[in-house]
Amino acid sequence: MKNKLLKSPLKVLAATSVTIFTLLSVFTSTAAWFDSRRSLNNDGDNFEVKSVNGIFNRLSLHDLIFSDNSTYQFNQTPVGSIEMVNWETKEMSSTFSSGSPFPMGSYDYLEKSHPMLLLIEVGEGEDPIAVDATNPVIVRACTYIDYYLGDGRRTLYTQEEVADGDGINPLSSVLTFASIPFADGDALEAIEGTKTKIEEGESVTYNTFDLAKNTLGESKSFVQFDGEDYDSFDSEINLFSARYGTTVKYIGIVFDYYEIAMETIYNTYLGDPALEDELYFNCDWTMVI
Repeated sequence: MKNKLLKSPLKVLAATSVTIFTLLSVFTSTAAWFDSRRSLNNDGDNFEVKSVNGIFNRLSLHDLIFSDNSTYQFNQTPVGSIEMVNWETKEMSSTFSSGSPFPMGSYDYLEKSHPMLLLIEVGEGEDPIAVDATNPVIVRACTYIDYYLGDGRRTLYTQEEVADGDGINPLSSVLTFASIPFADGDALEAIEGTKTKIEEGESVTYNTFDLAKNTLGESKSFVQFDGEDYDSFDSEINLFSARYGTTVKYIGIVFDYYEIAMETIYNTYLGDPALEDELYFNCDWTMVI
């Protein structure tokens, strides 16, 4: 199977829409998430935010510059951001554009990891949120899907079928998440660094957020495995939770492809026509703050 994968790599483009909201959602700001290499006529091309009342302040999406066994280095300059401009008028602004690339990129057997960082700022102004039993800070991912695509009882849809709206391949089946909180701006600044790379023959230096992998919380996913065997699927998971005795100003969430889930899906559908070209996933989940 390895030789087959090397000759015909499995590629993935995720058409992703994320919704962030609190209990008193009133307004929205929408921007294109990415410009796919092939046109997709579905709702997954938009990035949507809903929020009110002092919890959500800003989010930004950061692509990966470098990683090794111990550290992620994400570009401080974001792919795009959405932020609160005026709490009285409920005005939000967005810098996402239709030309923004989806930073996780394609998936293949030789390059399985494509991490990206979603950085969320909470609390109004510069003040962090003091967390206690009556004022928790929770980031939750929820999906209307109640199954894992690789359980052997589903249909894997081709890119054309996804583009035409004839079926979906749920993104919740192939993503994993891990989070880290920052108490204040100083804590965030403490992970700032730089990375110099040679690009097109020239030396380019990036300002980075350097996240030690062992400081991230437990990895979570909608799908659970018992060893290499599929075990269960949860339609709701906490990406981050702080309930008492701390302060929170920023929350970093690192997203990546879930390797065992991707391999299980490939093994389940080996020989399926859907694997002959790029495989598309639709975002079926929302994120709740």
